[in-house]
Amino acid sequence: MIAKVRFQSVTNRETWLERMEVLDAETGRPMDYSTAAFRVFVTSEGEAPAGLSAPGDGVVTGTAEGIVEWLFPESAMRTLEPGHYAVGVVYEQDGRFVQLLTGILPVEDGVVA
Repeated sequence: MIAKVRFQSVTNRETWLERMEVLDAETGRPMDYSTAAFRVFVTSEGEAPAGLSAPGDGVVTGTAEGIVEWLFPESAMRTLEPGHYAVGVVYEQDGRFVQLLTGILPVEDGVVA
């Protein structure tokens, strides 16, 4: 089952760091992502779609302890207009592609004088 997440809002003037632990639904033990290749996509639905991806604009990692973490630096976040963005996280492991989650990320204007 794909997790559906509503992320806490961030501004377009800060680093967005997200970290989560994923447990096996049957055993309750952390998933082993040490050999997984993750991708994170952040996209808008406007007339001129904008977005980010990691790897690329940011970094994403998975560990043997079930930790998935991604970071988009402030320089990448500045490219996003205020609004709501769709987020998708997928990974490839042992020849299988799996959608880990989908979600919504509210991005606010980080007004800086």
